[in-house]
Amino acid sequence: MNEAGKAITEATELANTSGKALTEIVSLASANSSVVTSIATAAEEQSATSEEINQAIEEVSRIVAETADGMTQSAAAVQELSKMAQELNTVMAELRK
Repeated sequence: MNEAGKAITEATELANTSGKALTEIVSLASANSSVVTSIATAAEEQSATSEEINQAIEEVSRIVAETADGMTQSAAAVQELSKMAQELNTVMAELRK
């Protein structure tokens, strides 16, 4: 009977130790879950920020293209004005004769 009691005591101690270990494992798993959730949230925020940056870059690209078109039109207008000025100078020179 003494051996049976000893075995029961040892089994009880082992069960208690196992219970404590399982409680610690559950606690660590919960902490890991919180970390994973934080990482997922940060990844979503980073993705949203990347999308905003991408949209801003597209807007800058559109503005650059519009500016280039405007500069091309301005250059053509300046050339036309220069041509007109030369023609006007020619007419004025003939009128002075």
